[in-house]
Parts: sequence; structure tokens; C-alpha cells
Amino acid sequence: TSKGLVAVDGEMVPGLVEGSNDYRIAEVTEILTDRGGRLWIGKRNGAVYVLDDDVLVQCEKAEPLRRHRIDSMVEDESGSVWVASSFGGGVAQYRSAHALVCHTAVSDATIPARVGAMAIGPQGTVFLGSADSQDGLGVVEYDGRSFQKVEGISMNAISAMCFDHEGRMWLGSEEGLTVYDHDYVTSYGIEDGLSSELIASLFCDRLGRLWIGTEGGGVCVHDGKVFQTMDFDRPLCNTVNDIWEDEMGIIWLATNGGLVKRVLQSTEVTAEVIELVADHGYPNPVEVQMPDTAGRLTFSLLGASRMERPGNLVFRFKLEGHESDWRQTRDTEVSYPKLEAGDYRFLVEAVDRDLNYSPQVSVILTVVADPRIDALNQALRAEGAQGELIGESRAMSELMQQITEVAWTDLTVLVLGETGTGKGLAARKIHDLSERRDKPFIHVNCGAVQESLIDSELFGHERGAFTGAFSKRLGKFELAHGGTILLDEIGDLPLESQSRLLTVLQERTIERVGGTQTLTVDVRVIAATNRDLSEAVRTKSYRADLFYRLNVFPIRVPPLRDRMEDAPRLAAHFVSVFASHLSQPEPVLTPEALKVIASHDWPGNVRELEHTMQRAVIRCRGGFITPRELGLADELRPMEPATEAQILPMEEFERQYFKRVLEHTGGVIHGNRGAAKLLEMKPTTLRSRLEKLGIRKRRKKGTS
Repeated sequence: TSKGLVAVDGEMVPGLVEGSNDYRIAEVTEILTDRGGRLWIGKRNGAVYVLDDDVLVQCEKAEPLRRHRIDSMVEDESGSVWVASSFGGGVAQYRSAHALVCHTAVSDATIPARVGAMAIGPQGTVFLGSADSQDGLGVVEYDGRSFQKVEGISMNAISAMCFDHEGRMWLGSEEGLTVYDHDYVTSYGIEDGLSSELIASLFCDRLGRLWIGTEGGGVCVHDGKVFQTMDFDRPLCNTVNDIWEDEMGIIWLATNGGLVKRVLQSTEVTAEVIELVADHGYPNPVEVQMPDTAGRLTFSLLGASRMERPGNLVFRFKLEGHESDWRQTRDTEVSYPKLEAGDYRFLVEAVDRDLNYSPQVSVILTVVADPRIDALNQALRAEGAQGELIGESRAMSELMQQITEVAWTDLTVLVLGETGTGKGLAARKIHDLSERRDKPFIHVNCGAVQESLIDSELFGHERGAFTGAFSKRLGKFELAHGGTILLDEIGDLPLESQSRLLTVLQERTIERVGGTQTLTVDVRVIAATNRDLSEAVRTKSYRADLFYRLNVFPIRVPPLRDRMEDAPRLAAHFVSVFASHLSQPEPVLTPEALKVIASHDWPGNVRELEHTMQRAVIRCRGGFITPRELGLADELRPMEPATEAQILPMEEFERQYFKRVLEHTGGVIHGNRGAAKLLEMKPTTLRSRLEKLGIRKRRKKGTS
């Protein structure tokens, strides 16, 4: 101690030796008992003493260590005692009280000037750890003749060192704990269970447990499975400068607050999983089956020990099927992200501060594909399959080449093009050619969602998050997990939503509206727009950082006027689809009709052509589609002023048009062959419109 040498007899401390008998040694900083039973004493001023058969002898002074505090002492296989200081001077080797060999950085560049720690290796050789992070030495080994740098070790300011029973080297510094075993290097810090990363001392006891003294965090014990912390009520005792084990197996800790004795005792420890929360709560779970849409899983844990408060317990856990390594925590909750369908087993055990383990508790977990989501995906795939990219023009060949190049990657794609060119079909093609083809493809029209609901639509919401949120809802990003999400009309996204979307693209995490949990999503993002986003960025109506995040791989879908050679094939395709839809023979496009199609500039692009052919099939009577059925014949001759008799009020025009559609569907509104599907309207909207126009639908005979 700073006041002298203290003699400890069992648990009794009779007093200071300084000034009594012949022992007058003040400011003791290090002690060592050698194999001959002699006590070696190091002082703050660099002096070294040997106590042998009650005879105290001051050793020959090591000049380089003079005035440097003695910080570490070890005895090698030959019986030599090595003395070093972390303040400089190198290292001194005492062969007896009067024989001295000094090794300094001045005489040998392979020796650290400042030695932070020393240890005897498995072969009996001496290892020195440098306390200077700038000298580049790390650890050096003395083989009996010379010092050699140990390769592969790079650490800052080594403060503690020891070897365990397996011959592994453990090193402590102000950055935590590191173990070297030739084949691998592993580092540990607070996130792994250490109470502090400021390591002051290391010791391996006779049972192979590693004791780690820290500055301010007490002492940690590592048994190869967990790190358990023992801290003390007196703050000064939580700086542990040295650790030793006596013949009785009692651990003694030399702390700034005095000498602390630690005896590990056996006792009973229990652990249990009191609840699993996912799609809903599962109290006291043993075997649980849940859908893969359940989202984040949280296990609530409870542990008890007869000798410890619950807060002092460590939980050791692993989810088999999801992770291979065990982890530890002091929290009573363990969470996992959304799990894919499969079989899992959650294992946990509680450990008290005496390293007593509870029996292992397990929860069998089966995650199954949600049939509702499977049905949704099938419906979405079926809907997407109704359209395809058609054309053999040069422009379409270039588009398909770009799609093929980017599909196999996970890059974000920005699909550009005018309204009606088929941007959604291009996005769907990218998904179908990707490795995510068997996962969901979710289409979101950002321009069609109310601004106040866009966050709920994209990210979902919790029950009660806002007025009308009567139940939890999964957002489109969660539904698309593992697959692709198409953010259509991305240029219409409000500025506030742009900021939140940018965060999702950067972090790949979301939070439901009204929720507190951060959810990880694995989604391939494709965005589409007919707007000039670079111009929107210039006018500050669109975030530049979001534009750059989306514009990773831009693809432009050509307008129909740039690939007019594809128009006849497209027209024939639409005729075939709509005729099949109406269960009628497929009409033939006449040369005159094809001439009209080729001369039209199609400002509405492929969508306009599609709707034109839809009307033509409905109006066709004789098995041929002529310019008359197209409704574009006036483009072949100068437009004549319409007579008053030809002009109808809009309401009457709609009435006549709807009647003709209902005639062809036999009065059927719902279903794949119904008028609503044909007109691309919601059935409820069409019914409402028919009622306002005074149209009563006619049914085919025999229908109900």
C-alpha cells in the first residue's frame, strides 16, 4: 500500500509492518512470492526488496528503473524474477538479490521502454506487453537469448496479460479484452458483457476461469461461456489492480479501496420464458406456431437465484435456425426481426454472479407461411401476368437489354417514361427476371394515396395510431419483405414523405405509424415516374438526396411514337385479349384499320391504343375491325364541323355507351367478364354511376 506492507493472516489484518521489527518499506506497489517461498517487494521509487526467512534484503538497484514505479513482477522457469515499469526504463532480470541483468530499449530496440504487463508463457518463456501504443512492438518474447516481436498482435497500450490453461494469450488495454490463439483473434467489449473496457489486471484461476479487473467496473469472470460482473458498494473497490488465488481457492482482489475476498458458492438458479410476443402474446410458451407475417418476436425472460438479486443475473441465449452462436444479456427481453417460414428453437439459461447455471429452457417455434399472404401473392402475380412487354423494335430491344442487365442485381431502378408507356410492366419484368421472382411484387401508386395516409400505406400502423386505426395494419414495405416494391408516380410524393422514404432507403428499416419498434425490411425498390425529377430538384420541389438515391440505374421506356413498328402487333394482341374476355370470336384488323393505327400519333401511348382496341372489339359486328370501329377514321380526312344533331350532352353519351357495354356483358357487372373489369372501374363505382344515369342492368336469360 502507499503506507507500507500489510500482512494478512486468514481474514485478519494485524496492521502495518512499516516501523515494526526491521521492516521499513513504504509505498509498496507490487509483490510476488517465488517458488522458494521468498517474498519480492517493488516500490514506487523503483527499489526492489526480498524477504527470505524474516531477513529483508534490498536488491541491487536497476539504474534504468530508478525512480520509476514497479508495476509488474514475474518469475520464469529458471527462477529469475523479472521487474518492469509502465513509466519507462525497460525491464530488469534478478537472478538473486545481488545479481542483476538490465534490458533497455536503448540497448535493444526490440524491448519496450514502457512495459505495461508481463506473463510467463506455456513454454516458460517471458512475454512483455508494451504500454506505448506508438512503438509498434505490441508483445515481445524472451527465448533465453534474445527478444523477438510476436507477429500478428497489434494493440494499444497493453495494461494486463496472462495465459490460460489452453495456452491462449489474453491481453487487456483501455480498449477492452483480446485473446490470441495463433489461428484466430477475438476481441471483447461492453457489448459482449464486460462491465468496463479499461482493463487493469488479468488472472486465470486453477479451474481455468479468467478474472478481469477493470478500472471502475469491478471484476468480471469469464468461464468460456459468459462474462459475469461483480461490482462493489464502495466505488474505490471497483478499480481492481491485481488478482490472486490462494491455496484454498479463494480469490483476492487488490483494489483502490482495499483488499477484497471473493469466494464462489454453489446454489440453485432457475430460468423461464414467461411470454412470447409476436402477432399476439403467447404466455408461458413451450411450442408455438405462428404465421410468417407475425413481424418482430420478443421473448420475456425471468430468472431467480437463492443468493442473488434478479438484476445481477445474466441470460445466455440462442435461437437455433436463426443464429449459430450463443449471446448474453442482462435485459429481461430478447427480440428478433421477422422470421421466414421454418423451424426454430429458442434456448436460454440464467447465470448468477457465482457462475451457477440454471437448467436450460427451450421454446419450440414453427413459423408457417400465412395463407392469406400466399393468396395475395398469387393474385398479384396473376394480375401482373395480364400484361407483358410486346415489341421487336430497336427501342424495345434496347429496353429489354437494360432490364436483363439490372434484373439479377439488387440495385434500385428508376423507370422513366410518359404516361401509358408501360412503366409498370417494365418494373414487373425486372422482378420476374430477378432472384426475388418467387417473393411478393407490391405495386404502390404514390400519386393515388392521400397525403395524410401515405405513411400508413407504406409503413403500416399500430392499433389506435390515429382516428380510424381500429387494428394493426402491415405497410406495403412489410408485405414486400424479401421481394420487390414498385413506387409508382414517385414524383408525386409530398416533401415530408420524401424525407421518411429516404431514411428507409438508407437504413432499410421502418417504424409503423404509432409504433416504437424498428423493423428491418429486405426489399428491392423500383420507382417509376413520368415527371422530370432533375427539373423538380432544380426548382426545389423534390429532394436532391432522394433523387440521387433512386436514380442508381435509370431506365427509360420509349413512347409509342418512337416504336411505331410495334403498333400493329400490339393492336392484334389487345384484340385477342379482349375478344377472349368477351367470349366472342376474334375479329380481324383490316388493312385500312392498320393504316389508321400507323398514322395516329398516340399521345396516350400504349394505354390509349389498348383502350381504342377495347372499344373496337365491343363495337365490331361483322368479324372485321375497320376504321369505323376504331373511332379514329376522321384522321384520314379533313375534320368536318359536327352538326347540332350529332352533338349529344355528356350525360346522354355516357348513358348510351354504358348501355352498349352492358349489352356485351349480358348485364354482368362483377367478375373477370363483367363490365366493371372491362371499363377498369370499381363495381360499386359503376353501379352508382348507372343508378344516376337511370340505367337498369339487363341480365342474360337463365342468370340470377
